[in-house]
Amino acid sequence: MQLNVLKSINLYAELKRYLQLLYKKQVPYTQEMILENSFDNDDKLVEIYQNQLFYHEIIHRFKIIKDKDFELFFQPFSFNENFCLASLLGDTLAIEEDEKILTLNDLLNKHYLDISEILNHIVLDGEISTESKYRLLLYIHNFEDIYTRFLNYMNQYTNTINALEKEKIVFLDSFMEAYDEIKLKKSIETNYPELTKYGSFTIRPVMLLENQFIVSLKNYDPSMVFIDLSKGYLAIQTLQQSSEHMEQDFIAAAKILADKVKFDILKNCLTEEKFGAQLAKELDISTALVSYHLQPLVNHHYVTPNVKNKRIYYRTNKEKIKKDLSRLDAIFKTDSE
Repeated sequence: MQLNVLKSINLYAELKRYLQLLYKKQVPYTQEMILENSFDNDDKLVEIYQNQLFYHEIIHRFKIIKDKDFELFFQPFSFNENFCLASLLGDTLAIEEDEKILTLNDLLNKHYLDISEILNHIVLDGEISTESKYRLLLYIHNFEDIYTRFLNYMNQYTNTINALEKEKIVFLDSFMEAYDEIKLKKSIETNYPELTKYGSFTIRPVMLLENQFIVSLKNYDPSMVFIDLSKGYLAIQTLQQSSEHMEQDFIAAAKILADKVKFDILKNCLTEEKFGAQLAKELDISTALVSYHLQPLVNHHYVTPNVKNKRIYYRTNKEKIKKDLSRLDAIFKTDSE
């Protein structure tokens, strides 16, 4: 497995992601939020998140423009809270129709060959809210106009990006000091075994957020696999293997397995890979509900996603579930044993 680290940061793309999380009130990090989300207020875990407060404070020294365009671009879609209109807009205006279809297929968790099929789905799907349909139709029919409008909105953050640029060199130096290729390879092999088939990855350092490990394939090309990686990811992974975090892993596994829908998804994906719409049909539930339940399963590595033929398939990671449940022995082990 070959890992290549980019010695640069796309602050424009990172700020887009930050603003999406800001709309959902997941940033900026606060001391209270850090303590609430740190298991037993673990000092090392608290420190990892506190490191990000510095960058969040820089962002909020400048005005956050919460106008109608903020709502338009960063409000999550009703059927997939991990996407917003800004997520679909690339960093350049030169976007091909095929690329737009790929992006929408990923968003809709379906596979369509052309825009007309996608339009038909959007118009007829009762699970997509009227507001989300409006934004999707703007994207499809008025891409250049909507993208220009988005650029004008983001240009208001020029001073913010310039201030963050001044911190970039110091951050990249600290990232490379913390970067451990051996640990990262082990983490990929353990938590994302399906990724090992790609052979090589480009690591893109993430500056504004912690515990980030996001995999993407440019145009679904297996030779262009990117991992957006934060400095704290490996540190958090190491902490999660320590004894004080065994209980947390076991409780998370127990909660997930106790949920009927999640349990049914795991059973259905046990012997073969399945995509979202297929699961929705087999379980007789909506695709939106499938997406909602898949997210924590992916986050805990209980299912592994795999891109095939421009569609995302999921397979149950039985070994990871067994590993988390096996922690019960260690948790209840007594000194006499």
